[in-house]
Amino acid sequence: MDKILASHFNSWMIGWISCLRQICWVRRLIMCIKNLKSTGFFSSGKPSAADLSLGLATAPVLFASEQFPELNKLILRRFSEKGDVETAFRLVMDSEGLQQTRMLANKYKEAAMESIRSMGESGDKEKLAYIAEKVICRMN
Repeated sequence: MDKILASHFNSWMIGWISCLRQICWVRRLIMCIKNLKSTGFFSSGKPSAADLSLGLATAPVLFASEQFPELNKLILRRFSEKGDVETAFRLVMDSEGLQQTRMLANKYKEAAMESIRSMGESGDKEKLAYIAEKVICRMN
């Protein structure tokens, strides 16, 4: 009996951890999109394109570099030269980088929801579904 309970608990815990990991990825990708699309101050208090100003190449930038290889030079020097941040921002906005990032976030969202569906029935499952839905709603 203990082995059956342990097996059930382990499969439930694996589903729980998998779902939370997927939700974290969705949240991070959404923040990357919002950081680039915001005007003025983003809800976290960071100015628009703050990641670029900090020398960080996030998912939209990396996707955009596939379309605009000249971004790779800017990424390698961490957007440190005058005009790099503005150039990178313009190239990302002119690319499919934001759309590709949104599609990737959607894949993680679907994986999170599948993890929830695969879990056994419990009150915790409902709570996790609620959390996932709240995070996912931020995509729109």
